[in-house]
Amino acid sequence: MQGYAQKIITQLIQHRDEIDQQLDTAMVGWNLKRLARVDRDILRIALTEILYLAVDKRIAIDEAIEIAKRYSDEDGYRFINGVMRRVTDQLDNQKLEARSAPLKVSQVVSDPENPIANDEP
Repeated sequence: MQGYAQKIITQLIQHRDEIDQQLDTAMVGWNLKRLARVDRDILRIALTEILYLAVDKRIAIDEAIEIAKRYSDEDGYRFINGVMRRVTDQLDNQKLEARSAPLKVSQVVSDPENPIANDEP
């Protein structure tokens, strides 16, 4: 358990700016700096688990909600649930956009696995 906590902390420290930016983008009418510290940390941990520790988003969100029910104020868990749902929706949309984006010529030519790149005229 201690090793896992260290992994979370390490990844959070290394990627804090990206994590905070992603959370700020998902919060409508709020920003991360205005949140209670416990709520801010719960959100950061959940997103770190999803992005950098390959935890399933449903598991990370459920854990965040349970922690919020225990340590946040009366409605904190609802807020955290809403933010995490928006964040994961945004991440899913970003993945879809990346998959549907057309390849650049340089990506096709430089890909050794692509048979087109290996064809010589």
